[in-house]
Amino acid sequence: MKIYFLFVFLLIGLVCCKDYKNPYKEGKYAFEKHCGTCHGNNGEGLGSLITNLNDLEFINKNRNQLPCMLIKGIHNDSSSVFITRHGDQEMPKNELLTTSDVVNILNYLNYNLWKMETFDFRTIDSQMNRCSGNQK
Repeated sequence: MKIYFLFVFLLIGLVCCKDYKNPYKEGKYAFEKHCGTCHGNNGEGLGSLITNLNDLEFINKNRNQLPCMLIKGIHNDSSSVFITRHGDQEMPKNELLTTSDVVNILNYLNYNLWKMETFDFRTIDSQMNRCSGNQK
């Protein structure tokens, strides 16, 4: 009988204490801090003003450009590398994001929205170096 109660207690402890939430907690925090104000905490955007991040066609087509978009922003002028797709609202640059921040944000979004292959640090670091002109 004691073993039965011990087993039940351990099982309840495992079920209650296990974190079933997103494993990308750092990405969730960074996304909410740097991106969620405009895109919404679930990436839903704001109609035609701010892009919904669920656009898989755009994400797949621009996967290798995403790190630069996060750092350089998306603008309306024709001299910009990345030009807005919806409305006139520009996405500001955020040069304070580290490679780790970008990897965490992209993997958080990928886990919740895109369900693609995960983003790895080396690849993102290389892409970020290319977009800032610091090729290694």
